[in-house]
Amino acid sequence: MDFNTAWSALEKELFAWQQNDAVANLWWRDDDLTCAGPQAQALLEMTHSYQIPIGLAVIPQTMDIELPDWLTPFDHITVLQHGIAHENHAAEQESKLELGGNIDNQELKEQLHKQLGRLVGHFGQRFLPILVPPWNRIDKNIVSELKDLGFAGISTFGDDAYTGNGLLQCNTHIDIIDWRGTRNFIGEDKLIKALTTELSKRRTGNQSQQPIGLLTHHIVHTPAAWESLQRMIENTRDHPAIQWRSPYEAFTL
Repeated sequence: MDFNTAWSALEKELFAWQQNDAVANLWWRDDDLTCAGPQAQALLEMTHSYQIPIGLAVIPQTMDIELPDWLTPFDHITVLQHGIAHENHAAEQESKLELGGNIDNQELKEQLHKQLGRLVGHFGQRFLPILVPPWNRIDKNIVSELKDLGFAGISTFGDDAYTGNGLLQCNTHIDIIDWRGTRNFIGEDKLIKALTTELSKRRTGNQSQQPIGLLTHHIVHTPAAWESLQRMIENTRDHPAIQWRSPYEAFTL
């Protein structure tokens, strides 16, 4: 699907939502924030200028001590907990995993709770106790303990479901980076096609009505990625069939 075809398909899908007098909910999660920098600044300025709320998944153990003060002027952000230190504990040849693998479960739980407390102390009400597992993976034995550790919810990618443990859950569904291939931006046509596909699934009832989650990683964005994100925002933020939600809203809809 080329650039123009992708946008045309999105327009048709949004028109179908309007015909049904329906509104699709979108939310935005950006991962791996640790410090101020030009890429993070670009993300915050873009989302602030378009008044798009965003959830920032902060790596607590490696977070720069000046990050909370740097984020203070931005009232459209919510901080989420991105694991502990984004370290891999998986066995050799297995998919990367911090929250599980070759680490004692008790130690892992203690570290998660400690870092949750650190984020609460630094960010106060701007912190939402939602766990974002690094690499979007977590040992299910840990999930069952998250409520007791102080977490209200969890956010991963795709259709993974953990709500049976009393947790709120709101995942991401559109990753703009091709991690398994080029490790670069997927391209605007694929980004818009992915959004159209997720919208269609919800409109036709072939998927849960969970808000559609956009997943970004500001630190690896190319100029093409920034430009495409800007065009996507410009074409959705005021559309009658789209409502961009804050993380809090996304988890409580």
